[in-house]
Amino acid sequence: MSRRRHSSRGLFRALWSISRLQSCGRCGHSWYPRGHWRSPRCPNCGTAFVQSSSSSASSTGCLTVVVSLVGAFVVIGALEQVGTALGTGGVVGLLAAGAGTWVAVAVVKRRATLRRAEDQRLLAAAQQEEFNRQVAERFQNLVQRYGMENANRIVAKTIWQGATAEMIQEMLGAPAAVSSRVFKTKKRDVWKYDPLDARRYGLLVTLENDVCVGWETAGE
Repeated sequence: MSRRRHSSRGLFRALWSISRLQSCGRCGHSWYPRGHWRSPRCPNCGTAFVQSSSSSASSTGCLTVVVSLVGAFVVIGALEQVGTALGTGGVVGLLAAGAGTWVAVAVVKRRATLRRAEDQRLLAAAQQEEFNRQVAERFQNLVQRYGMENANRIVAKTIWQGATAEMIQEMLGAPAAVSSRVFKTKKRDVWKYDPLDARRYGLLVTLENDVCVGWETAGE
């Protein structure tokens, strides 16, 4: 037991020495300071631009290794003390209890994950069912108002000459802008959809006396 303690102390001292590694930011020389935590100057070139091991990216990995090794030795020392107090059977039982606890926690987490996934699936199915119901109700309403053929055109967003302003609005929604001109015998409106910039639109629908007479898309 004493030999292990002495070896652990020796390794800890070695790791502590590694953590004190200094390097020169000018010539790149590295060294371990003697009797001081930090050397004021580089022993190779004499510059005061000295960096500690914690100031470089590579030293961060070293410190991580140091901490991990120290933690491992602490755990090993604790297990040795438990083994001395409880015996081999007690240590095995303690490890088995720890493993069982870990497995139980993993199972509980897995079940919670599966439960959340199932709840999300049921919610998505309910939302899809509600959406389908609303679509079916809207289609039946369109059939009652405009007939089967026109209802299919409206749902497919297929513009046709002779469609009323009400049908166009059911199909495309309210226009982004409207320009109107009134003549002696008719009123002409241009409904503008899909703005491309401040003056251009992707779709222009022309209506005369609230009946579609033509349309134009960008690029035509």
